[in-house]
Amino acid sequence: MDGNEVNYHAITDDPKTPLLPVSDSIILKSSHSLNSCIESIFTLNNFFILLGPLLCAIICLSVNFDDGPAATPTTSRNMLAVLAWVFAWWLTEAVPMPITSMSPLFLFPLFGIASSDDVAQSYMDDVIALVLGSFILALAVEHYNIHRRLALNITLLFCGDPLNPPLLLLGICGTTAFVSKWMHNVAAAMMMMPVATGILQRLPSGPTNPTTSVISAGLSFWG
Repeated sequence: MDGNEVNYHAITDDPKTPLLPVSDSIILKSSHSLNSCIESIFTLNNFFILLGPLLCAIICLSVNFDDGPAATPTTSRNMLAVLAWVFAWWLTEAVPMPITSMSPLFLFPLFGIASSDDVAQSYMDDVIALVLGSFILALAVEHYNIHRRLALNITLLFCGDPLNPPLLLLGICGTTAFVSKWMHNVAAAMMMMPVATGILQRLPSGPTNPTTSVISAGLSFWG
């Protein structure tokens, strides 16, 4: 016991002695983690993320527009650089699409192209807000399966036996016209297309049956 205590104190009193035991497995694990960290940094996706700012910097340093007033060449060059940045991200999908679509909101003021208030007003234009709200409403309709209920009710009311295509067309177009009063026409047409597709699957198919094309045209017209 005395010899062990002397050796223990001799080991612990040495300032160069590590507090934890060092073995080859720990060294191999640390080297493996370092290699994996380096591999996670140098990936193709990270290269695509840096490709946008790199193209922007190349255009800002190399492109020069001499025509026009003094402020116009710089603004045009910066606009081209920002377009290259956003286009690189959009084409490669290096970052999520919502981030790419919102990048001009901070890139335009950063490069002096437009103020943040002007860019924000462009994002929240009346037409864009209308379309956005319509698509949100269409998603809510599909989430609660209202479009399936519409298809079922149209089938029960207008699909008789034998089938009457003009009456079916009237039911689908009337329902589309009613839905389009509460949402955008594009969103209404997109929501009613699965309804019409589900109904048309019950119809007999053939080259002499024009019901499919007529109903599709009716959706486009009334939507």
